[in-house]
Amino acid sequence: MNTYPLGWQSWSPPTLNLFHLPLWDYNPLSSNGDTSPSTTRQLKPKVSLWCSWHRNGTKINENLILVQAHKFLTHQYVPEYILIDDGWCTWADWFTPNPAKFSHGINRLAKKLALTGYQTGLWLAPFLVDPSSNLVKNHPDWLLKNPNGTFFNGFMSYPLIKDLTPKYLLDFTNPKVMGYLFKCLDIILGDWKITLLKLDHLYAPFFAPNSTKAELASRAITTFFTYIQNKYPHVYTIACGCPFNIATHRVDAIRISKDINSPHLNTVPLLGRLLYLKRRQMLHHKLAIATKLGLPYGIDPDAAINFSDAQKYHDLWQSDKIQVFGLGYNL
Repeated sequence: MNTYPLGWQSWSPPTLNLFHLPLWDYNPLSSNGDTSPSTTRQLKPKVSLWCSWHRNGTKINENLILVQAHKFLTHQYVPEYILIDDGWCTWADWFTPNPAKFSHGINRLAKKLALTGYQTGLWLAPFLVDPSSNLVKNHPDWLLKNPNGTFFNGFMSYPLIKDLTPKYLLDFTNPKVMGYLFKCLDIILGDWKITLLKLDHLYAPFFAPNSTKAELASRAITTFFTYIQNKYPHVYTIACGCPFNIATHRVDAIRISKDINSPHLNTVPLLGRLLYLKRRQMLHHKLAIATKLGLPYGIDPDAAINFSDAQKYHDLWQSDKIQVFGLGYNL
């Protein structure tokens, strides 16, 4: 099994925190499971994108996306993709866009963006479920539970955030659950013609309650990747919060660090700046390691949230040191 000096997964710091905080700092199981790919594959051409998350967080809607897309047509760096990040639907209800925000659906929005010259990307966290979702109401038996019978919180982030915004963990060993996820992919990639996926929080299955072996978690994630790879080989996949070994030859790019900023702190400039400086330090440290490793997937350094970072990342993108060039600010 390959190991990388980048941490266990793409959000982990290279050096483990003694207290394992945040909880995704480490692999809670004894191994990564059997993740050896049967074949290798060539990387797709590098991509550029604008991501809605970094400036807007979950406060997005169809009009905001279209306005920013049109503005970026005259930008110094015109992105190929418009990436609609978190906020477009309730977690787990992946084929039901929020009607208050996207009243015409993602399919029609993607068609509008295509007429403007863009391809459309979409964010989802396939193994996590919002407590308010229709899936919880209709299929509570699809969720993993704690020994006391309550639903397990798979949102293994900082303790405060984990408890303030809980997300339940799907029972990824249930064939009906995997069938549901495949159905979601068929709608998103087949019906809506989405051509880029940002797949998030992929560490979550490793924290399943009472789990002692990594094989089940790794098998679920690799099965999900393989389904996309085999049925939708043209779709560009970016893995976030994903164990490095599992992503090998199964995704096109992997995020190598934590979000460069928090949109929740955009109204608190001082705290936002301090977080940005800390995250940028971690990112640059991991980027220096990653560019020397010859990784079996492209490097996604996260989005540039200011113009100076955009210039630097664009230079790295042009020199082929990174695979994904992302813009994270609005015009």
